[in-house]
Amino acid sequence: MQATINIPLIFVAGNYLAQLIFLLYLFIKITKMKKLPMLLCLLSIGLFSQCQMTQDSLGGSISVSNVNVKSKTFSDSMEKIFFAKAIYPLIKSSKWSGVIPVANVDEKPDVSQQYKLLMEVTTGIKDTVEAKEINAAFAEVGRLLNIHIAAGIPKKNMNIIVVAHGGILKSFYNNAVYKEKYKVDNPNLALLNELRAAGVKFIVCGQAMSFLNIDRSQLLPWVNVALSAQTVLTNYGLKGYYLKNINTDNK
Repeated sequence: MQATINIPLIFVAGNYLAQLIFLLYLFIKITKMKKLPMLLCLLSIGLFSQCQMTQDSLGGSISVSNVNVKSKTFSDSMEKIFFAKAIYPLIKSSKWSGVIPVANVDEKPDVSQQYKLLMEVTTGIKDTVEAKEINAAFAEVGRLLNIHIAAGIPKKNMNIIVVAHGGILKSFYNNAVYKEKYKVDNPNLALLNELRAAGVKFIVCGQAMSFLNIDRSQLLPWVNVALSAQTVLTNYGLKGYYLKNINTDNK
């Protein structure tokens, strides 16, 4: 698909006019008239430059438009491939938590060891459109869990702590509060419950709650509250948890 823009007739005419003035300048120059040639020359150069700049600007818009169209086409194509091949070995509530199977894998994880993962999430709700969708950070937590399960690691060997701070705290609103603020049911509930059932523990930052004026009673009742996300990060880090920062704000 190609985006096209028709350049207005006035700019085409402007180019012809600039060329005509320049030819007139040459004629007057040849006939030895004074002063007028320089004035006409400046006028023709100015008019031609303005028309050229306008066309270049439009051409730039065409290029950007084409890039955007191609980017969206590529993205749509990747989505089709992903959804056609993705499997959901454990977490199924989010379509973006799937894993594409890979045949004849050479590098395999040690399925006998304990996998201690500390996932830091911050992705907030930007607008009412996003409020209707599952938070992308939660979907990524589900995908990472599915990836490990698909790799052959038993669920009992997965130890996942999710520490949340920043705007993502609003995704932990209980359904009544969420519906009051965004006019829709909280779309994250099914996925969060599925993750909890798989053993994932969620901890929210008390400092962020204060800054965002969020009361504990507004959150889902099973959410764990810490004084600060920073103490959660250091505490579990010293216990040997691998820190994974999940930033989906620029997805």
